[in-house]
Amino acid sequence: MIQIKRFTFNPVSVNAYLLWDETGEAVLIDPACNDADEEDELDYFVDRQGLKRVHLLNTHGHFDHLMGNRFAESKWNLTCQIHPAEASLVARACQQAALFGIQMSDPGDP
Repeated sequence: MIQIKRFTFNPVSVNAYLLWDETGEAVLIDPACNDADEEDELDYFVDRQGLKRVHLLNTHGHFDHLMGNRFAESKWNLTCQIHPAEASLVARACQQAALFGIQMSDPGDP
């Protein structure tokens, strides 16, 4: 059975989702973490559940959904998957965030 955990992260309050099944394989959707506390919350939950991180998906390229990509990629050796049409938004994510007065790490390449 698929289980779902919702997290609400960053100043824009984006819903990030973690889905997993009985094998412990997981999909992280729109990680959105913007600070160490949010990263720790996600990491603690993943560790507590004993999950295997297998995929990182972004629903679209808005900055607020990409905020946790670098953390997830480095923490669990993941590669982001996003539709190729979103590449231009991903490339401008830090500039988008700055328009809202928010600093973010480069989300990486789509």
